[in-house]
Amino acid sequence: VPTGDLAALAVLNLLIVGSVALLYREWLALSFDPVFAEARNLPVRALHLGLLCLIAITVVLLMRVVGLLLVMALLTIPPALAGRWVRDLRAMMAVSVGLGVGFTIAGLWLSWWLDLTPGATIILVAGAVYLLVSMAGRARPRSATGSGSG
Repeated sequence: VPTGDLAALAVLNLLIVGSVALLYREWLALSFDPVFAEARNLPVRALHLGLLCLIAITVVLLMRVVGLLLVMALLTIPPALAGRWVRDLRAMMAVSVGLGVGFTIAGLWLSWWLDLTPGATIILVAGAVYLLVSMAGRARPRSATGSGSG
């Protein structure tokens, strides 16, 4: 990975974390209820465009660093898993980041140990964990009343 890309990634990371810290409540309101956000006199269009720009820049830069498949996997699988376990957005963001780091470390370790391609191995680890969690969720016993709605 070129040094320039890593420097740009570091600057982007600071920009994203700073933006989320400064605009967390506004983006939360916008994400869940744009009509409420507009009623609160928030600049809905500007906030929406800002968020989309940050996402687009992130995807483009990360595609240069790690590749499209890994970007898509790490932008979807960790939040999908976090959404199964927590309902608070801050907690979901923290759990997603932790899962992404865990999948990356586990995938890199496995790829080194088994002499495999790192990106594909990271995706394989994330997908396997998602599959296992999904299967475990379906294998839960029915409620004690036997109605099956639990």
